[in-house]
Amino acid sequence: MQTDDIIQHYSSYINDNAHPPKTIAAFCEVLKIEEKEFYSFFSSFEAIDRHILHQFGQNTIQLIQQSEDYSQYDAQTKLLSFYYTFFEILTANRSLAIVILNQKKSVFFNYKKLTDLNDLFQKYIQSLEISTFKIPIQQIENIKGKSIGELAWLQLLSTIQFWIKDTSIDFEKTDIYIEKSINASFKLIDTSRTQSIFDFFKFIWNEKTK
Repeated sequence: MQTDDIIQHYSSYINDNAHPPKTIAAFCEVLKIEEKEFYSFFSSFEAIDRHILHQFGQNTIQLIQQSEDYSQYDAQTKLLSFYYTFFEILTANRSLAIVILNQKKSVFFNYKKLTDLNDLFQKYIQSLEISTFKIPIQQIENIKGKSIGELAWLQLLSTIQFWIKDTSIDFEKTDIYIEKSINASFKLIDTSRTQSIFDFFKFIWNEKTK
């Protein structure tokens, strides 16, 4: 039994049953291994969840960096590439991702599961060398003393939450959300260019009032 075997069986179980195994002991029966062998790989199901979400992020970065043009992109285009690729991967694994992320009322309460992904994302944001980065979201607009990475992380979480609830065909509204929110964030660097901010808030308002 290898780490990848456990992850594959765990993912298959969730995809087949729409929920994680009830207990580690019961899962080990499915795997036909002793419970102590499971603990030599993971301490809990939450640890598997962290690993899977981190892998989604790692796969995203590997894919976007394979593009010959990626190194020539500006920070905004690089971040958009990350978002679009990351959510393509999430969508390809939606049943699994929904169970992992949606066990609580909001993805914002799943911080422990997202810790490893957050660490990876923080390093990625730092690599973009964004000098000014603000998040156009009313609920967090007044938070003071937050770094670029922390604010960018909150923006990613809000996009994940939007994607979880998105019922549009091919999740096209999530693509719109990504484009408008990232564009608005970077346009805030130049406060005279407010059209993107207005478009983003208009889009969010229309979605909430439906």
